Amino acid sequence: MRLAYALMTVALTAWGGHRTSETPPRSLRAAVTALRAEGRAAKREGTLPRDEPALGDLLEDAPDPADLAAALAGRLDPDPVVDAYIRWQLTAAAHRVTWDDAGFAALLRAAPGFAPNPRADADLLEFLRVCEDEDSLSPRRHRQLERRLADLDEQAARATRLSHPGQALQAWIHEQLPARGPRRVLWRLAGLDALLRAGWPASKWKGELTRDLRAARATLTEPDRARLLDLGARLAARPERRIAAEVTWLATGRIRVRHERCGFSADNLRTWRRILE
Repeated sequence: MRLAYALMTVALTAWGGHRTSETPPRSLRAAVTALRAEGRAAKREGTLPRDEPALGDLLEDAPDPADLAAALAGRLDPDPVVDAYIRWQLTAAAHRVTWDDAGFAALLRAAPGFAPNPRADADLLEFLRVCEDEDSLSPRRHRQLERRLADLDEQAARATRLSHPGQALQAWIHEQLPARGPRRVLWRLAGLDALLRAGWPASKWKGELTRDLRAARATLTEPDRARLLDLGARLAARPERRIAAEVTWLATGRIRVRHERCGFSADNLRTWRRILE
């Protein structure tokens, strides 16, 4: 599902060019190229080179605000993790960014994604189901499960690290948007959509979304309210995903798997209706 605010297409392919240079890149386009290489290395290695946006010497001069706003409003790499890393780092060059309606529509279409949550992987969930159904795990199955769970912990930690740029970029852009009107709610909805698609728990995100909705309620028009209810209904219609949150070893030789649900429920939608109607 696309949470597009409008259907206008905004071309940003100019930011996707490659350039090699023996000197530190200075232009915004060259900075994007350098950050793309950093982001791809981070994806391979499973760790980020820095914890906060810091362009260092990648930019000699502050970029034009309009150019920076355009760059932030478009995907700068096909890989959602790399794309989020690039745009998150570019926020170091910005003090305040605004978007007109067309720019905001492009921003929604390019809402950053997240690394997939390995705890929501369908193959993992099926393997755990098979293990849980066994009355007593064989030594061979026991070893398989131990290895799988050890790998899962490492994979989950890696995915959490790689999802940080997307969450940080979401939060930064949220603060650039006006509290009045629908924009913050639409932006948070786009983030929730990406979060659920990647299989991550969303309770905190949904709480923040509800607070945004309450804050904006008095300034929403009837078409705004209808649009938001429609988008909420589409999210609620999507099947919930399960997440393998915890595996417990029992004295009987069996295991118990505790699952969490990842989705936008009918109860969430009813809360929205009470706020909006």
